[in-house]
Parts: sequence; structure tokens; C-alpha cells
Amino acid sequence: MADSTPPVIPGWVCLDKLGSGGMATVWRARQIAVDRVAALKVLSPEFAKTQADVDRFRDEARAAASISHPGLVKIFDVFKAGGRFCIAMECVEGRSLAAVLRENGRLSESDALALASSVAETLGCAWKKQRLVHLDLKPENILLSDKGEVKIADFGLSRSLKTSQSEGDAGADEEFEICGTPAYMSPEQARGDADLDARADMYSLGATLFHAVSGKRLFDGVPDTQIPPLQVSSECGLPSTSLVSLPFVALLRRLLAKRPEDRFKSWDDVSAAVEAVTAGKFPRGRAPDPLSVSSTLAPQGAAAAPRRLARLMAPLSTARARRVALAVLAAAAAALAVSLLIR
Repeated sequence: MADSTPPVIPGWVCLDKLGSGGMATVWRARQIAVDRVAALKVLSPEFAKTQADVDRFRDEARAAASISHPGLVKIFDVFKAGGRFCIAMECVEGRSLAAVLRENGRLSESDALALASSVAETLGCAWKKQRLVHLDLKPENILLSDKGEVKIADFGLSRSLKTSQSEGDAGADEEFEICGTPAYMSPEQARGDADLDARADMYSLGATLFHAVSGKRLFDGVPDTQIPPLQVSSECGLPSTSLVSLPFVALLRRLLAKRPEDRFKSWDDVSAAVEAVTAGKFPRGRAPDPLSVSSTLAPQGAAAAPRRLARLMAPLSTARARRVALAVLAAAAAALAVSLLIR
């Protein structure tokens, strides 16, 4: 069956295709019995050859349905009909962030920060309630409704640490770790690490914000198959400082740190950092020093000077720190004056 041909699902009428990729195609469809329009995600036949494939598809619905949050696309039902496995979910009227970027090129810093705030709050809820990580956060999976809402879709790669740890099935976990979208996956995900946590999604948020404000993906122009090794060890340049502020750059550096421990400790910390940058302040805590810690946004050539400036300015982001700095400078000036008089 061609990807553009609507599937025949008993009890449903598929109206038009909303998107496709990975293991399923999403259709705007009408449920005949209740005359309800929903987004119907239909598993591709080639991904339903084994019970493991089907279980993985069902796990997506169970993971997302287990959390009630306005920032998550609602799941109505998961079922098998006409030999096809389907998930019926809320049909969000609006566009994906990917569509917005294709049309407009990029977002302003203020719009990107508003988006980041919503995403951090939603994924923070998923982590707190179910220890759930998305593992495929990207512009295609961030939906902007006509009502101004930001919703996260497609937990197709999501994994609850509670479930995976209790099952103790390392082999099944490994299948999840190597999946994702190369330009947005964390280094630990690209390596196939088995101990992923919320910090992997933080990296993906950083990659998404990088794309949003610059108009380009990380490692733009590199084939997808070659990107995972680059996510692990290679570096790419900064967004232009004509596009974003130095505090925003500091936020990106922290989110895109190669080592999970150099990112934020919690989603609450991410939210606080976004709030600070929105107010024109630097995030609390120091970003990893690119001279000692490999960072996706390590300085290169002419970009090094602004980055050094950001590192110097970051500790001065509080009033108390500024007062201390001024006192130190005043003392140094006085000492210099005394030494000149003595001579």
C-alpha cells in the first residue's frame, strides 16, 4: 500500500495524512460511531511483524496515556482493526514547530524561550510522575495549536525507567537506545547507553532550540547516518550573536553539554534557567568550560571571544556579585595608586 493511500480501518474514515516517519503514519480521521475527528496513528505493516514490534507500539500509547497534562497530546484509545494496529489521539489544530521553521526560517529568541518554558514544564511532569523520557524530541514532535498551546506528541521512543528497570530486559532497552533522530539525539543516546534519563531530553531540547533560533540543525548538511558519531565527540559553531543574546548562548551551552552531568540537574532547573534568560540574566551555575569539557558549542576561531566574555560575565549576574567585583576593582585601583605614589 502506498504511503499516500488512506488505510482501510473498520469504524474509521481516514481523511488526510498529517505526517509519516519512523514506524507509523498519522491520519486525520473520523470515528464513525461517535462522529469524532481524531488523529489516527497507524503502525506500518513492516513494523508489526513480531510481538515485540506490536508491544513497543502499544507501550507508546500506555506511556503517554498514563499522564494527564495539557502539554501532552491526549490518547483516546489503542486498538487493532482490519489487521492494523492503531492509536487514536487528540487532533491538534495548528502546526508543528518544523512547519513553522520551514515557513519562517527561524524563531525570535523570545518565542524560542516561551517554547522552551512550555516543553520543560511538560517533560518535567512526565519525568516526575512516571520517570518517562521522550527520546525523540524534535521540531516535528512539538505542536503549536491555533489556541497558542504547545503540545508534545509522539512518545514512540519513550521509555519509563520504572518499567525497564523492573523488567530487567537489557536487550529490549538497547533497541530503544539506538533509535531517535540523529540531529537531535543526545551523545549518550547515540552511543547506545543503557542508563538514559531526563538529561537526554534536555540535550534534545537544546538541539531543538539551536535549530529554532538559527534556522539550521546541528551538523547541518551532514547525512543522518554520519551524525551519531558527531553527537558523541564533535563540535559545531555557535548561533550568531546577532540572533541571540549571550545569556541564551549560555543556556544552549548547558543544555548541549556532551556529558549529562554538565547539563541541568532537573527540569525545574531548566525552567528556572529559561526564566532567568527571559529576564536578560545568565542561568545560575556555570556552563561547562569547553577547554576542559567537550561541548557541542565549544568556541571555534572568532567565536571564542564572545564565549570567553560570556564566561566572565556569568558570575556577575547577581547584584551581590557585582558589588563584590566592584569592591575588588576599587581595591586594586587604590593599590596601584599607592604604588605609583611610592615610586
